[in-house]
Amino acid sequence: MSNIYIIKMEMLKNLILKKKQYHQMTNGHYDGYRIKIFSDIDRNKMERVKSDFQTKYPDIPIYDDYIQPNFILIIGNFRTKLEAHETLKKIQVDYPNAFIIKTKILPNL
Repeated sequence: MSNIYIIKMEMLKNLILKKKQYHQMTNGHYDGYRIKIFSDIDRNKMERVKSDFQTKYPDIPIYDDYIQPNFILIIGNFRTKLEAHETLKKIQVDYPNAFIIKTKILPNL
């Protein structure tokens, strides 16, 4: 009986080590989904859209990025596509061209 316990503890230690290594390789990011709400070459327009979004939806995190030649706004940290879709439905009134993207996300803090 004690041998089984030792094997299980060793397996648990290995799983914890693998998870730690994975998080070091990915900088703690997980596979998940976000919603792209903006892409344009005009940085000032991006800043206005970002400010507008933060006012309307202060509980949803927003990230800006620049991928030449476009400034991009993406929102959220969704573990599942279903979670992302629920938020997409909520914001589509204000952002009708928004769509879900698969990407790396930050863990919920």
